[in-house]
Amino acid sequence: MQSATHYFHKITIPGRRSRYSAWWAGNPLDTKSAAVLVDAERIDSAGRAYPITDAEWQALFYGRWTARQSGTFNV
Repeated sequence: MQSATHYFHKITIPGRRSRYSAWWAGNPLDTKSAAVLVDAERIDSAGRAYPITDAEWQALFYGRWTARQSGTFNV
């Protein structure tokens, strides 16, 4: 498994009410980067975390989404 280099929190996916957090190896916002989605979770309105479905994984990897918080890890 690859180590995450970038993280995004408070992600919104069009058509879904939940928020998400995701960890990436590489920068998914850089079109020249070969970013790989390492892990993600769905956060409900009470702040509880749940595993994401395959459809949510695909939406994060291929789809449009926005995030309110992001950063990088010191690697």
